[in-house]
Amino acid sequence: MLFRSMKNNFIKRVATAILAIAVVVGFTQLPSSAATLDGKLTIKNVEDGATVVGYQIVKENNGKWVKAHNDLTGKFDLNKDPGNDKTFKPSHEQIHAIAGDAAMLGKLEKITFNRVGSDYVANAPKAGMYLVLVKPKAGDTSVYTPMIVSADYIQDAGKPESSELDAKSKFYDTAYAKKTTPELKKEIINKPANGKVTGDETKVGDTHKVGDIVEFKISAPVPIYSADYKTGTLKYEIKDTLSKGLTLDESSIKVYNDTTEVNASNYKLTKDAQGFTVAFKKEYLLDTSDKSKMNVQYKAKINDQAATGFDQNTNTASLDYSTSPSTNNDKQKSKTYHYTFEINGNVHGTHMKETKELIKAGVDATTGALITKETTTGLTSGKTAQKGAKFKLYKKKDGATQASDYASETAIGESETDENGLMHFKGLDAGEYALIETKAPTGYALNDTPVDIEITAKLKADGTLESYSTKIGGVTTNTYKATYNGDKVVTKVDKTGDAAAFNNYKLPPLPSTGGMGVYLFYIIGAAILATAGVMLVRHNRNKKNQAMVK
Repeated sequence: MLFRSMKNNFIKRVATAILAIAVVVGFTQLPSSAATLDGKLTIKNVEDGATVVGYQIVKENNGKWVKAHNDLTGKFDLNKDPGNDKTFKPSHEQIHAIAGDAAMLGKLEKITFNRVGSDYVANAPKAGMYLVLVKPKAGDTSVYTPMIVSADYIQDAGKPESSELDAKSKFYDTAYAKKTTPELKKEIINKPANGKVTGDETKVGDTHKVGDIVEFKISAPVPIYSADYKTGTLKYEIKDTLSKGLTLDESSIKVYNDTTEVNASNYKLTKDAQGFTVAFKKEYLLDTSDKSKMNVQYKAKINDQAATGFDQNTNTASLDYSTSPSTNNDKQKSKTYHYTFEINGNVHGTHMKETKELIKAGVDATTGALITKETTTGLTSGKTAQKGAKFKLYKKKDGATQASDYASETAIGESETDENGLMHFKGLDAGEYALIETKAPTGYALNDTPVDIEITAKLKADGTLESYSTKIGGVTTNTYKATYNGDKVVTKVDKTGDAAAFNNYKLPPLPSTGGMGVYLFYIIGAAILATAGVMLVRHNRNKKNQAMVK
């Protein structure tokens, strides 16, 4: 009996010890019933048709959070206090470093998210933290940013916390996807202000004269590309095309990430007569550095082929980039508009090829009547008055009132009037000018008093030219206004006003005696010469006779 009693006591003690060990093991290896695991993980704001996959980077082991794979060591550090949300979760850089490591992703346990209503959901996940990557559906131009969700233990109501795995950790079972649709933006930079242009503050349109330099900036934020792209196609190319009125300064092309110049080894630059392409290399695109402020800057010159009036000189940037390892989007475009003007020239090649702002006219000194082809058709004097006058155009000089004030200045242009009395100046900016006659038509007095010419313009917010006007001698002559369709193409040009006249006075005729004119002077001169000759002959004869008498 004693032995049996001792045996029973021993069994009870062993059983108690086993139970105690089991309880201890239960508390140290598994969360107690005081904590419940999140039942699902949810991703919001992802378009239907996408592929959403989670990669486990943190797991639970013996009641502790640990890295899900030993090779993650060095990728990020787990803080001992999971309540410190900022240090316990991977940083932005660490998240993208993992997302960009294809070999690492291949070692991690994956879960698939399925479309449920408007969300993507993974049911019954294992406890831990997941890096979630989204591959957009075909045709979607977005690139999704990697995100983090966690299947955490939540404290049951009314029950004490049993381990560091429950509610005091600040993990989240729901993530709101952030997608990037690279917004290509083309703008004019370092733009000098022009007080003669209304709406000049726009960064996508301007006015210029031939020879001006225009500076450009193309902004194209590069999204974070995950390791999925490492074995597939990865393209990110910025292309720029200039119209024939702009000449590219090839040496000025620079690529920047914010204000730091990008090493040329990270992209391939190709150039041609009317533009260039910057193609970033795959290795650089997979680099996890922040490229959200990527931009290209360069310069171009307005040349003598520049279109005038409402005819546009354009500069178009386009972006061709990967939205998945097998698809690209090349529909992103951004354009700037540049305008120059003419006097007595083109307004719009389709709707108003030529117009008149200033006509050379002769004025009769006696009657004051205009002698122009328009008012005296068929008269030789009218045609002569209009043709052959020469002019120089200068940038207006403050305080200048006479031609001599411009003697040391360089003329913007020179022109001679045609048979219609029209001078022609091309490639002008909106601004103030002085017109000076340097040669009058035959039979007319030179009028070299500077005539003020002013061109004013109005730009729309989208960079296109709404209207422009010419003012001659302080009086507005013509105003032109364009109508555009939805594609920013001019469909009509309206004109108000009329041309001004640049007058010359006809020279009066030489004085007349009434009938003989200049011939009378010839006769008188001849008579004087004849009389002088007779007198000389008589003088010589008398002198000879006197000598013979002696």
